Amino acid sequence: MNYEDDYILNYSDNILVNDLEEKVENISLTKTTLNETGGITGTILDNVGEPVNEATVKVFDLAFNPIKHTMTNTEGKYSITGLNPGDYIVYAVKDGYSMSAKLQINITNKIVQLNNILITPNVTYTKGSIYGIVYDKLTKLPLKNVKVTLKSITDPAIVIAETFSALDGEYVLYNIDAGTYQINAISDDYVLTSPFNVVVIDNTNSREILYLDKLSMAKHGTISGVVKDEATDVPIEGAFVGLYTVDLLTKEEKLVKITTTDREGKYFFGYVEAGNYIVKAKLTK
Repeated sequence: MNYEDDYILNYSDNILVNDLEEKVENISLTKTTLNETGGITGTILDNVGEPVNEATVKVFDLAFNPIKHTMTNTEGKYSITGLNPGDYIVYAVKDGYSMSAKLQINITNKIVQLNNILITPNVTYTKGSIYGIVYDKLTKLPLKNVKVTLKSITDPAIVIAETFSALDGEYVLYNIDAGTYQINAISDDYVLTSPFNVVVIDNTNSREILYLDKLSMAKHGTISGVVKDEATDVPIEGAFVGLYTVDLLTKEEKLVKITTTDREGKYFFGYVEAGNYIVKAKLTK
């Protein structure tokens, strides 16, 4: 006869009983839901049919929200139980391998034996990568949109890989064959004054921080706009436009540049250094 639990095993706290002492210890049991849930079991194999040890098998709902996961044993086998009836997707992965193809399953109140899930070695993963952050050497602030280039040391004209730094200055070059290369970085306003050699090793992520010098002819910011009559929205020609720096602590303003509007009411300040400014305009007749 096949017996199934109606309630899950529970236990009391430790009980100390002295001579002639009578203790009362109530125990609450939780009704089992084993008969209401299902699960999956199966094997993870590599591209030559060998079992994969310590692969992660994960169950998601159809919106790719994680539900449960486990790892395979030395025989590549796994088991996940306690899944409520419904539709799920299953993936398997291991470091050095690509993620398996999506497997969609339907769970009732049974353990489902799945077909073998295959994962293949990730060739990109076995190669090397270089990552890091690009900084302004003087201010130590991160620099965005800097082109980072990896070149052959025997022929600098050969570009092995290149990328651009992100908003926070981060960059990454990956899938690089093992070897020695020259790394360089440049933008409209910055340059890595002394490019240097880096060594790429298979299965290794090398961190290289790049400190760039600002070019003497580097562009600064600009401020431009249009001055109009508030009532008629007509551009005003010949208006005074002043550019003032603003001290955020003292609120003190200092006039640093002056210009006038053209026939279309337009003005333009070039070579504006980094800082806080305010623009004021007026017309005197």
